[in-house]
Amino acid sequence: EITNKYSDWLYFRIKNSNKRMQNEEFITNLLYLETDRLKNKTLLIENSSGQFILFAKTTQLSCLVKNKKDITAFLHQIEQSKEYESDFNTSINGLNEYIEKLESILQTENATLKVRLDALICPNKGGRTLQCLFLIWYILAPLEIECIKSKREEIYSKLQKMIIMFKQNYTETEKESKFTIFENKIQNFWNTYLIK
Repeated sequence: EITNKYSDWLYFRIKNSNKRMQNEEFITNLLYLETDRLKNKTLLIENSSGQFILFAKTTQLSCLVKNKKDITAFLHQIEQSKEYESDFNTSINGLNEYIEKLESILQTENATLKVRLDALICPNKGGRTLQCLFLIWYILAPLEIECIKSKREEIYSKLQKMIIMFKQNYTETEKESKFTIFENKIQNFWNTYLIK
């Protein structure tokens, strides 16, 4: 239902025979990450936060969901336990709140949500990647909706600069410094916009 509700702009794939399943898998991953975030209430510590990890490859920054195989076990637990079902329902609300935050940042009179999201995560006209979609969730999820609504253009601009940096290639000798700079950018973003 969530995948269908936002399918005109919040998707991973728009073309190919498998797009429905890939988009549902993307939303399921976000729900899993949101469940973990709400349960552990952690931000970036030692390059990871629960099931989300940020790291530096040889020539480019990267991020991923750490244990995707655990998602299947997580879904089975929901079916078998009222406690997990309750956590999952809280996560659905959390994901809907995140989507509201993202929608708020993207809204403008000059472009659709789809166009604005593409401009945010595909600054060089490339395709959408799960990495960028997960990274945006990771950076925005802890923020309060009121803060986002009041500073949406400023936040959009900073997010766009972070995505551009995230996608830039670097040499192996620059790897450590680029990663540290990027981590610091996220921390500074949170220091600026998280309500203490």
